[in-house]
Amino acid sequence: MIIRHLTNSFCLVIRINRMPLAERFLSILIGLKHYQLKIEFMLLQEEFDTNVPALEKAISCLRKAANELMRSYKLQQILTCVLVAGNFLNFVSFHNILGLFCC
Repeated sequence: MIIRHLTNSFCLVIRINRMPLAERFLSILIGLKHYQLKIEFMLLQEEFDTNVPALEKAISCLRKAANELMRSYKLQQILTCVLVAGNFLNFVSFHNILGLFCC
């Protein structure tokens, strides 16, 4: 198998079969499109298992906070007041616009 690399306007021919395994892997990887993203993905994939416990803690904390917000009676009262005030302001502005066109 032969890979051609274009460098400084001339073509280098590299025989992959003669390369050590690590250099062969790197040469094939560089020949791929978006190889940097693929390398980053491989590193993230390796780190994923070690990051899962920290993510589980954060997710459980977010779930607990969301449940507290959903059960909060005071928050429901505040949101009801905001909704009533918004409806009142919308009603008043709508009727003021209608009053301009009636005459």
